[in-house]
Amino acid sequence: MVGVSPSGGVDENLFCVNADGLKRYDVAFVGRFIRGKGALFSARVVDELICCDSSIKALFVGDGEEREEILALVGKYKTSVDLFGLLSQRELADLFRSTDVILFPSDRKGESLGLVWVEAVFCGAVPIIKNNGLTEYLVPENIRDYITANEECDFVKKAQLLLDDTKLRSEVWLALSCYLQKKYS
Repeated sequence: MVGVSPSGGVDENLFCVNADGLKRYDVAFVGRFIRGKGALFSARVVDELICCDSSIKALFVGDGEEREEILALVGKYKTSVDLFGLLSQRELADLFRSTDVILFPSDRKGESLGLVWVEAVFCGAVPIIKNNGLTEYLVPENIRDYITANEECDFVKKAQLLLDDTKLRSEVWLALSCYLQKKYS
């Protein structure tokens, strides 16, 4: 059994669910725009999601070498995609609270936990996590099939399912949130 704890932990006073529950974004990627983190992968997922449903609102937060490629893919959706650079922890928490689904397709071997998706869950978002050999084992087995994937097409399908079925999204979030609260609080 391997024990994992979030690097630095989660500030539960900052990363917490907002009482109003208003969501501005359907899907988001937050992280460095570098190879292995999944920013470009996420841009292709968002491109496909918007092609299937033009009402999708997406958010990208970060910066890095893949920025221009991301802009080339999703820049055409001026009213559907927002792109922010680096943000403060408070601004990130606000954005997590305003997002339904967080994409976490990191395939970096050194990505032991991925604090981004844990913080997002604490704020009320549901992650879709890439099976990178570890992160998928940090979620309860009973919801793993809903929120873990490998291929872009599977990320698209799981995002569509979670966005279309608010009851399922709430149930998955509640199960994951309770699990993380017990493990990482």
